[in-house]
Amino acid sequence: MTGLIGLLVIGAIVWFVWKTMYRDNAKTTTQGENILVQKWKASPIVVKGLLILFGLGVIANVLEEKKNPPPQASAPPQVSEKFKQMPPGEHLINAKKSIESKNYDAAKTHLEAIQKNASEYSQVAALQQEISEKQKTQEAENKVTSDDNKLKEMEKRTNDLRSKMKKYYANADDVKQAIQDVAVLTIAKEAYSTRKNETGKRIYSKTASLLPKVQTALRDAYASSVEEIFVRTGMDAQVRATGDNKKTLRIKYALMSQPLVYKFQNEIHIDEQARAAGFTKLLYTNGFESSLGRTWTVNLK
Repeated sequence: MTGLIGLLVIGAIVWFVWKTMYRDNAKTTTQGENILVQKWKASPIVVKGLLILFGLGVIANVLEEKKNPPPQASAPPQVSEKFKQMPPGEHLINAKKSIESKNYDAAKTHLEAIQKNASEYSQVAALQQEISEKQKTQEAENKVTSDDNKLKEMEKRTNDLRSKMKKYYANADDVKQAIQDVAVLTIAKEAYSTRKNETGKRIYSKTASLLPKVQTALRDAYASSVEEIFVRTGMDAQVRATGDNKKTLRIKYALMSQPLVYKFQNEIHIDEQARAAGFTKLLYTNGFESSLGRTWTVNLK
């Protein structure tokens, strides 16, 4: 229906333009012809084409709606005759069965249908409280399952990234994804740090173990992506994540100089990018071991 409305709006605009802009041209045609025929003949081929496409679009939209009619909303159980005729005892039985099968919405519906003057109503409040507690438990279980799956996905992503960097460079998307994974793991580690149950402790332990692996993979990926940029622009540079926990970014380039370091720092802002990836130190060096060797150190803490 939304598509049909759009087509109708477009058609109205084209019709208005055709009717107003080409009226004078139509008057110059044969007087005996119908005015619409005159206008059609006087219209440019572009306008004719738009009108034809509009017509075909309307026909296609109508056929599509006939072929795939919009789904009709099913009536809730409250309005069905069978539901209306259920005695309070049957509503109570169905509510308990629904609770056992974890269909809490259905259980609530049956409990709400029990009248206050019915003897079964005395059990409604307790069952509603039971439903509330079970729903909270179910939500917690679902959250744990979801977090567990996310941890597995992040671990696989990190391993895949490691495998990729053995063959080729990492890219900006790899770095962005790794930064997101580090953020999620940091939040999850904090959230599960106070959990006392076995499941919570297990998730915390897995998160605490995976976080440093993803952090070092992130720094390796950042170094790899920077080196790829240098090589692609014709600079034979080597970029590595080194030191304890790979928190030092080392950029080695034979022609490294003070002006080049200034450009990297003040125009490209490599230091800010490196800090965001978790580096605490940045080294620029020409790599020479002799008296010609020069190194510039930037503290990122």
